[in-house]
Amino acid sequence: MRKVSEVRLDEDNFVYTVCDDSGIKIYNLDPLAEIGRLETGSTVSACNVSRSNILSFVSGGERPKFSQNTLVIYDAEKDSLVMDFTFGEPVLKTLLTKDTAIALLKTMCYAYSVPDGRLLVEAPTRKNSFKPIHFRSNRLAIGGHKQGSVHIYDIGTMRERKSSSPPVQIYAHQGEIAIVRLNSSGSKLATASDKGTLIRVWDTSTKQRLIEFRRGADPAQIYSIAFSKDSAFLAATGDKGTLHLFALKDKVLNKTSAFARAGRVAMIPTQYTDSLWALATGPIPEETESHVCFMSQNRIAVVAVDGTVHLFQFSTDGALNRVEVRNANDLDIHDDNW
Repeated sequence: MRKVSEVRLDEDNFVYTVCDDSGIKIYNLDPLAEIGRLETGSTVSACNVSRSNILSFVSGGERPKFSQNTLVIYDAEKDSLVMDFTFGEPVLKTLLTKDTAIALLKTMCYAYSVPDGRLLVEAPTRKNSFKPIHFRSNRLAIGGHKQGSVHIYDIGTMRERKSSSPPVQIYAHQGEIAIVRLNSSGSKLATASDKGTLIRVWDTSTKQRLIEFRRGADPAQIYSIAFSKDSAFLAATGDKGTLHLFALKDKVLNKTSAFARAGRVAMIPTQYTDSLWALATGPIPEETESHVCFMSQNRIAVVAVDGTVHLFQFSTDGALNRVEVRNANDLDIHDDNW
């Protein structure tokens, strides 16, 4: 079996990319189907622009075709290089939209205007094995240079004014930032730390903490977080084999601790008794990296690194049912993709 280095889920276009030691594959979520393939050699990160033929990728691993110090923008239909950016150290992750290319390095993040290649942001970040980064609605969220902090850059303003501006700084957690996720408008940010017990949601303009959800009492690694399109719900996956669904708009739908319902208990810390817990949970593979998105107002998809895709339906009364499981490894292989 080929070694998977990255799975990237496009929550706006319901496709996902898989990077492995042979190259890049692109899949449609529902119905599950392989829709593109590139033999780029071993690849550590890739991003496809809205189901188009344009991708960014970073080579690495045992059989790379390019240096890992280079971010490549590629036209798969023409089988040609569009542009590239080379750095003095390896690129760890890439993001790409129709007008912005982003490269995350060990302690720096660079954002470029596409197609002119103009540098928009040169932002310091903290050395962090989780590589927290997200870009949506012209807002770039990355781990700050201080532990537990997040910096948010307004790329749209920088593009228009052709000048830099300081980021919004949010001190989100005491530990290392494990994941950052913006909603569709960029007005809200969800964060989790390496402890993985709490998910916090912030206003990206005022820096105010809007709500705090408790995933659980024991530490865990949170792999992914997603907002529903209207930001009424939040979903998260982690290494405990559970999909968590939280209500962000109607907070009373979430569950509370049994101790909170029984009244204050002296031996139980208030952070447990006052927490909001998931309104519903569902089963996903344990200790397997997974990524979640909302397919519609009441449908959720989870893509796991082992090739499985899990489709769920939910209702606000707390029902979350897994309705289908498929495996991309069982699909027919088409050599004529692109």
